[in-house]
Amino acid sequence: MRRIINYKLDLRDVNTNDQVIHGFTTNNIGCYLGPIVGYRDTVEILFKDNVLKNVLPLDKSTIQDKIFYRYPNLTLPRQKIDLLKEKYNISITRGKDKADYKIVSLKYLESLSKTSWSSLYTVSDMITAVESNKNYFDDNTYDNIINDLQGQDPSTLVHINVGDGYRWNSTFNITDITKNIVSEFGSYNFVPLDLETDFNEILLASNIVLDSSLNDIIYEGLHTLTHAEYLSSRDLIRSEDRDNRTLALELLANCNLNKSFDYVSMLYYFYYDYLKDTNNWNNVNVKTLKTSLKEFTPSYNKDHGRHYNTYLKKLAEADQLSEFAFKECARYAYHNVIKRSMGLDSESLFNIELSSIKLNPEYISKLKED
Repeated sequence: MRRIINYKLDLRDVNTNDQVIHGFTTNNIGCYLGPIVGYRDTVEILFKDNVLKNVLPLDKSTIQDKIFYRYPNLTLPRQKIDLLKEKYNISITRGKDKADYKIVSLKYLESLSKTSWSSLYTVSDMITAVESNKNYFDDNTYDNIINDLQGQDPSTLVHINVGDGYRWNSTFNITDITKNIVSEFGSYNFVPLDLETDFNEILLASNIVLDSSLNDIIYEGLHTLTHAEYLSSRDLIRSEDRDNRTLALELLANCNLNKSFDYVSMLYYFYYDYLKDTNNWNNVNVKTLKTSLKEFTPSYNKDHGRHYNTYLKKLAEADQLSEFAFKECARYAYHNVIKRSMGLDSESLFNIELSSIKLNPEYISKLKED
């Protein structure tokens, strides 16, 4: 992994371009992951060339009698782990060195990365930039920064900025130093220094598995909801008959959540109060479902635009944003928020169509086709 070093220049408080830099400090920012491909890169893009290429596949035969270590932020309810314990005699350990497999989630990997929109330069280019702008540095600082740069690994990437000595009335700008070189990267993803130990531990491990692989085994053989079943379940949930709502919730709790996530999460989020009023709300299977969908407990009412925006954001964070979910959510928002707040009826002067609601381009890379 390529190291990122920050050079912070100390400036004199003067209105001149001559020898304004009288010192510098360096600090290790972290390690470089890759350039920013989209406004919100998916976890698969960020980690495809490092952690994810080392992930081991799992099936029913490979987990039998095995010991697992759990990293934080797993989308794997403990109740589901209990099913694997019973069926495949697996066990969970708190000692990483005792585990046959270490379970990580995409959500946890994402927490190890940060985004920066600053420019990065190669060491050789930065040396060229400093040498060609020697007049900005006092003699001692010039010698020290050249020596420091020459001592860096050639693969190191350099970020440069000004320190606390900067004054807004100074005519000096950091681009005065970098104007004659081209940045290696104009924006990038990286692992911060304080998270590198956790990242390297996973990167160097030979027994990493994804929680989604275990979920696939758990849900294997369970029914995947069809669109028709989504519609019929919605009708049952909205029914005034408590038994009908109970039946629908039982179906959601016992389906293949991995492959029905958009359907199930949408019903859970938008009809949460209906589902709470059922006979099986506190049953074991339903408790497991609630744990899996805890991020989808609604926090706004249906008349508020944030209600719909929040759901889609949560779905994107779970890497489950689908065309169906976006279109269905847009339809809900159109009828419950836009039409009502704008008074869109046959007598309205406004003409706003449902088709005018578009997905923000920053989420296009996360969208899954039906």
